[in-house]
Amino acid sequence: MKYCALLAFSLTCLQILAAPLPDRLLTSEKRPYNYQQQHTQGLTIDLLHSMYPQGLPAEVELMPWPRALYTAQSTPNVLLFTMGKTAEREQQGFHFIGPVSRREHWLYSAEPGFQPLLNLAQLKSRKLLIVGLRAGWLSERLQQEGIAVETVGDYEQGMQMLMKGRAQLWLSTELEEQVLKQNSDIGKTLRPVFRLGCSYNYLALSPGSKPELIADTEARYEQAIRSPHLHQQKQKWQQQLGLALGLSASTGFYLLSEAGTHCAMGFSATSEMSIAAARSQSEK
Repeated sequence: MKYCALLAFSLTCLQILAAPLPDRLLTSEKRPYNYQQQHTQGLTIDLLHSMYPQGLPAEVELMPWPRALYTAQSTPNVLLFTMGKTAEREQQGFHFIGPVSRREHWLYSAEPGFQPLLNLAQLKSRKLLIVGLRAGWLSERLQQEGIAVETVGDYEQGMQMLMKGRAQLWLSTELEEQVLKQNSDIGKTLRPVFRLGCSYNYLALSPGSKPELIADTEARYEQAIRSPHLHQQKQKWQQQLGLALGLSASTGFYLLSEAGTHCAMGFSATSEMSIAAARSQSEK
């Protein structure tokens, strides 16, 4: 009996060792998920270390998101993160693994006394300009709605536009907002004025990736998301961000204050928002 158990364990180890690994790990600055500060770190980076406890299969390459996305679109066996899941990207052949995290999408203002928005149509009537990170799926969706959005390559550019009055709103999420408040003077003044909805972040294997690689990466994720090591990392990020975080296999990382609430987008140019919700968020 012991011999059979030992044999089964050995075969499992051999299967893991024989499984193909991603050729490249591509990402962009997306705080607090993946960013450079002395070294590449973040919630997603810690998930990867839990998935590959013997060492990452490749060096994490941090680059502008458009370049990372374009490279992955044309190169098989690339692991791209942290990434929003859309029908268009699935049609392109990306295979999504996760989720890594849940995030609430908001428009933020740094202007004192900014009048909150009741719907997206007011963005047009008030001639407000949104600034967001380049090649983001939500920026593109807002532009499709006829909303004025200007995209930039990094957070510093976006904050400079707000500070100089070249844009009135910043497109971001509740976790990014907390990081900006800790690392940017103008970030400290950001206040939520319109909730766009909720979505999830994922890992994604590029089009044309080997089926064996997809299966192995999925198995590693399923094991890592429940691992004691990742829960220890969650505690570390709770202290660093000053926020109560949860972690589950169905959600990934999430704010405990949002546990149990429905996560969906579904906004349109006339979608309504609760003023009470905006005030509640601004008090955090």
